Amino acid sequence: MRRRLPFLLSFALLVALPAAALPSVAAAESAAGCAALPAAAAKSALHLPSAVTVRSTSSLDGGASPESIDNICQQGLWSGPKPTSKPAMYKRAREGRAALVGAETWAPGPGDEEGRWESKEFGKLLAELEASRFKLTTLGAGGGNAKPLNPTGEDGFSGTGITAKVVAGPGKGLISTAGCWWNASAYKAACVIVVEAKSRPGVADLNALAKKVVPAALG
Repeated sequence: MRRRLPFLLSFALLVALPAAALPSVAAAESAAGCAALPAAAAKSALHLPSAVTVRSTSSLDGGASPESIDNICQQGLWSGPKPTSKPAMYKRAREGRAALVGAETWAPGPGDEEGRWESKEFGKLLAELEASRFKLTTLGAGGGNAKPLNPTGEDGFSGTGITAKVVAGPGKGLISTAGCWWNASAYKAACVIVVEAKSRPGVADLNALAKKVVPAALG
């Protein structure tokens, strides 16, 4: 089983865009990965008119029967002409006219015949998510502040969040805002990430995106 902390996904997103172009999702990757974060939902939430899928993978790929279903989606969003390179995408993002978003969801899988996901592994995942906000300095993110986020209102889902300034790499200067929520009774969890310019409303954009992702993923 694979697990990723929310800030790790944000850093993976920052380096995921290829150097030469922004492609459509690769044929070898799974459409299931972006089932929880379709491009239309991402564009609507952040009010950016164009999108391209950067990554869409699922633990169900290749006919696997895992103990947990782990889906990962990464989308690039922008306004204006399509950026043709990674530097152009980051330049647009720093101008407030582009953003990188991602989601990762977990749910019980068809191969969990011994109940390991519900009895053991799901608890480990929650411990990681709850502790993640305290590990920013260790990973070199810097400038992190815990943000209690609850985009789904009165639904009763538990959650945690972080914000961090990207201090190195091609995304230097951008702000990464991440939130994770879980439904303990259904053994499901979801993390959502927005990477964009400081001039954009990071927490508000994250909440708007999470409202489109979290209820369906945790229901």
